[in-house]
Amino acid sequence: MKKFFIILFSLFFIALISYGAYYIYYKTQYPLHQVSALLNTVELPDNFHYIKKVNDEYSNNSYEILYKDGLINTIQKVKDPLNNIDFNFLTIRYEHQFFEIDHNNKTITEYTDYFPASSDSKYIVLTPINSFFNCVYYHGKYTHENHYKYHGKKQINGKTCIKVSFTTDYDNIYKQHIYYIDLSTNLIIRSETIEDKGASPIRSVDYEYHFNAADNIKTFNIEDYPNYKYKKEKAMIP
Repeated sequence: MKKFFIILFSLFFIALISYGAYYIYYKTQYPLHQVSALLNTVELPDNFHYIKKVNDEYSNNSYEILYKDGLINTIQKVKDPLNNIDFNFLTIRYEHQFFEIDHNNKTITEYTDYFPASSDSKYIVLTPINSFFNCVYYHGKYTHENHYKYHGKKQINGKTCIKVSFTTDYDNIYKQHIYYIDLSTNLIIRSETIEDKGASPIRSVDYEYHFNAADNIKTFNIEDYPNYKYKKEKAMIP
């Protein structure tokens, strides 16, 4: 009987150690399927302000979305340092209404026959997550060409993130896509693209998410835009 209890205790101890090792591994290594599961938990409220800032060698762009109960404002500002030009656009969308305001040229375009791609248009905000899962697809299809790696944790703008990457490296082709995932929200708050080993990113994108903060969202009112030219065009894309 004593021998039985010794064996039972030994099995329990081994199971405990195995569970501890398993727990530590998944808390410190973040394999691909676990990161995918984290991103799949993301849900967006019906009121938020989203900011996307793009930096590359050709331009410095900012892209904002204000969303509240189906009403969408998109603000796009593009700085072109090569040609010393700044562009400033606002689009206003609600159900089948779509207006584009070009502040540079003082024109307003109403797009008719507009049908949004989805009733959940707010999920355009999840573009960085869709980009991540596109890499997951190619990782699964071309494993030898698209390697996943967990790089550890890093502080980005005061937030604890995990850093992961997908790297293509074959036949003199090198490209690395890097994602920083905020562990408090499971949202991607930065992405980077590298095209040479050991080089700095040629493109970086920062994403900000402010929930219940779309207080300045605008509906369309022609009286807000005196001296702007107004025209109608048939919508070509959603």
